[in-house]
Amino acid sequence: NYLSPVKNYEQEHYTQKINLLPEWTQGIADTISYITSLLPNYLSPVKNREEEHSTKKYYFLPEWTQELHDPKSGLSLSFRIWDQNNFASHIGNEARLSPLGLAIENKDSEYITKGLNKIIEEIFTNEPKGDLSSQTRIVAIAALFHLLHTNLKHIHIQVNDLIQSLILNKGNKFFLFDHEFQLLKSLRECWQPCYPDV
Repeated sequence: NYLSPVKNYEQEHYTQKINLLPEWTQGIADTISYITSLLPNYLSPVKNREEEHSTKKYYFLPEWTQELHDPKSGLSLSFRIWDQNNFASHIGNEARLSPLGLAIENKDSEYITKGLNKIIEEIFTNEPKGDLSSQTRIVAIAALFHLLHTNLKHIHIQVNDLIQSLILNKGNKFFLFDHEFQLLKSLRECWQPCYPDV
């Protein structure tokens, strides 16, 4: 009886997070299953390393693998080479991110400056509105990466401050999985040496 109010509070407060877990775990399970099915193919080049045609196609890991399993290395090449002139097509139809994708594509710095924090904070809040896939969260981090590589210093500063806010998480406003935390840290570490005066 004494524990029921605590249990009720915990249930109410974390219901949204708990509801999202099946989707996130299914995404991770699908990725692991895909990797496991490819494992014999990844090992065969080691046995046949003299045969160049056998090894060439295995240099790149499947999409999302590096982000989930080696986030300290930062975003994989498939995310880093997105063309900013065609950015919206990379983001797709995700309702929260597609306006940001169009703004990046159209170099609409006014929209980016006004809307970026709200969009990213809504995605990583500890009480998200509606369902959020792990892909949406990774794509949001990829968008931050590309905004750090625009030629607009005021956007660099804003994005850097936003990343710092997510990492420090003062007041527990945000919820980050460990791989997301590591990806954000790698963005910040990569960016700082390029602009030491900021």
